[in-house]
Parts: sequence; structure tokens; C-alpha cells
Amino acid sequence: MSDGKNYRLQDSLPVFDFDRTDTDLCARRKSILVVEDEEDLNLALAYFLRSHGYHVVSSFDAVSALAKTGFHRPDLVLLDLVQPGTDGFAFLGEFCQVSRLRDVPVIVMTAFDDPETLAEAANLGVHEIVLKPLDREALLREITALIGAPTSQSA
Repeated sequence: MSDGKNYRLQDSLPVFDFDRTDTDLCARRKSILVVEDEEDLNLALAYFLRSHGYHVVSSFDAVSALAKTGFHRPDLVLLDLVQPGTDGFAFLGEFCQVSRLRDVPVIVMTAFDDPETLAEAANLGVHEIVLKPLDREALLREITALIGAPTSQSA
């Protein structure tokens, strides 16, 4: 059906205000980057954190997570260490090299509690290590302790 009007794809795309900085946008709500390859866990974490007022950016692998930090600076990173391809340790090595991200706290999520894994994570600047299966309420307390409670969207 045609109503006589010509529509272009770009007419339906959202308009982004490029004059606003990432800092301005993130000042409204605390932002968390979830890097978890298990889709169900990633989505469950995102839902849980959003329901508590946090802005969540999900990534299912370390490479895309690093790419996302190129245009979005999170307030905190939740990182699974074991991932296909590039693992969490490689992510941490790259992440810590970016000066604007050095002060972003990282919480590692892992099922491995061997001393070598925990020591390597600590040496890479991890702020907290939580073991899987996750206790969501304890995780929420850790997040709040590191970055504070989420702020309102209507700032």
C-alpha cells in the first residue's frame, strides 16, 4: 500500500544529540557493562540490575565489550573470566591500558576459586571477585558499595 509519500530509512532512525557527551548521558544513571557469554545469565543480570535502576550495557564476549567502551564509559564492569576466544584476563589487560577507564571498578564473576586465578585477577586490578552461582543481593550490595545507588532518569 502506498499513501503517495516517500519514506527513507533514515527518517525512522532515532536522532542522537552529538553535542552531549558520554559523561552527560551517564550522569543520569549509573551504568554497568555486563560481560558474560552465557546468554541466560547475561540477560538475567541485565534485567535484575535494570529493575534496581541501573543502566546496563550487555556484551556476550570480551572483544565486543572492549569495542563498546570506545563510545561508552561504564561506571562499573561485571566480567566473567571464562569466555570463548578472548578471555576475561585479556579483556582486563586491554581495559586497564585505556586511561579514561582506569578508575572504573571491575567485579569478576567466576566459578573458579583456585588461588592462581584469584591472584591473577587481583594483580590485574579487579576490585571484587564473586563466585558463581551468584548471590544477586550480595552482588547488588557490592555494586552499591563501589559506585553507589543508581540515580534518577529525570535528572
